[in-house]
Amino acid sequence: MKKLLVMLVLLSMAFAAPVTVKGSDTLLDSVEEIAKGYKAEGINVSGGGSGAGITALLKGSTEIANASRQIKDKEIAKGKESGLEIKEIILAIDALSMIVNPSNKVKSLSVEQITKIYTGEYKNWSDVGGANQPIVLYGRFSNSGTYAFVKEDIIKGNYADTMISMVDNSAIVEAVKKDPGAIGYVGASAVIVDGKVIPGITKLSVSEKTGGTAYSATDVAAVNAGKYPLSRFLYQYISNKATPEGKAFIKYELSSAGQSLFKKHGFFLIGKDIMNKNEGLLK
Repeated sequence: MKKLLVMLVLLSMAFAAPVTVKGSDTLLDSVEEIAKGYKAEGINVSGGGSGAGITALLKGSTEIANASRQIKDKEIAKGKESGLEIKEIILAIDALSMIVNPSNKVKSLSVEQITKIYTGEYKNWSDVGGANQPIVLYGRFSNSGTYAFVKEDIIKGNYADTMISMVDNSAIVEAVKKDPGAIGYVGASAVIVDGKVIPGITKLSVSEKTGGTAYSATDVAAVNAGKYPLSRFLYQYISNKATPEGKAFIKYELSSAGQSLFKKHGFFLIGKDIMNKNEGLLK
């Protein structure tokens, strides 16, 4: 009888549904690598954008939603209609990077200048001290959390109609590499590996105000002190239907092993207070 029970337990483990993680392309590479280190199989990670991940969570087609923006009140309300209690886990801090082609002489911008560029008021690099060359805007599609973060928290307005929307961070990076007049925004992990900027692009320093001190997205002290203006939290969302296996994976992401991989991908680590809050939500 005992042997039969053991066999049944083993069979149930073997055929257990995998933990699904879907959403933010900013988090995709780092979470995929963490999943590989955590378990050879049983963790399925996919992208599609923060909006797609949260929508999948509310529909019950994913257990964990990756997001580079905070969940909206209307999304929480929609979950409640289905009996879902949404819990917010903060995984890491991203210093969003503004990138240009290496041929561009502009090395820093203020939030005001970024706003005027992305809303279409500034159309030429000469408007910000660069060459007499048209500015070519690259950004993300509207289902992206990065799209929403820049729109709502940085430029606080509508994007210019001329912005070219790209499917993910890597597409923006490749476009900027090829386009001398380009500017794009991407998560730090798209351009920073092991603390170094990838070749083929220039990462701009950013100041809060025009003429103020500009800080780099790789400046740990500036990001931790809140001086880098384009910093944001990166999230995972789960519901009250999360499985023990799903919670165990998130706990691994929050462990020293998981956090070291977020750091490798250019993100910054969360503090003790946030970590304690996360742990309370996963009990």
